[in-house]
Amino acid sequence: MIAYVRIYRALTTGRPVPASEAAQLLAQLRQDHGQEFADDLTTWAAKEYGEQSNESQADARRRRRSFGAVRKATARLLATAKAPRP
Repeated sequence: MIAYVRIYRALTTGRPVPASEAAQLLAQLRQDHGQEFADDLTTWAAKEYGEQSNESQADARRRRRSFGAVRKATARLLATAKAPRP
């Protein structure tokens, strides 16, 4: 969120931002948003695919498999968000 505030201030004050600083701020913003989205997605998946008391073993296995797929996708999302850009 800090990167967002810095970018907003630079835009609203009319202060010119060097290209290297702008690239660094945008990369930080991408990382911040990626982490926030991954956290929210993990929380949602835990609620959606969490164990329920009245389900069969097969249903529980399917839920765990779905939760694992979400976790794997989240890990890829984080790796992409945190990867340095050329």
